[in-house]
Amino acid sequence: MFGPRLTPGLSISKVIGGISKTLGVVNQIIPIYKEAKPMINNARNALNIIKEFSNTTTNRVMTKKEENLKQVKEQITNISNKLNNSSQNKGPTFFQ
Repeated sequence: MFGPRLTPGLSISKVIGGISKTLGVVNQIIPIYKEAKPMINNARNALNIIKEFSNTTTNRVMTKKEENLKQVKEQITNISNKLNNSSQNKGPTFFQ
């Protein structure tokens, strides 16, 4: 044989052949992994986005809308109060 035997059924040529086969498989797997990695990351990001959309409830949305409506109503009343105060100070209005 090519070298001393490590065990009765194991020789250096068999070990080198096994390593060679293993490296061949690894050389095939690495490009597949490099191509699949971005798709896996995008799938994770998509799942995170789906979770965020599913976490939003109508109560939170309605609360934000109600807060916005309150702010708009306050602004309208402030503007109308300012207009009323300014029109009272200028004198009589003939056209209403």
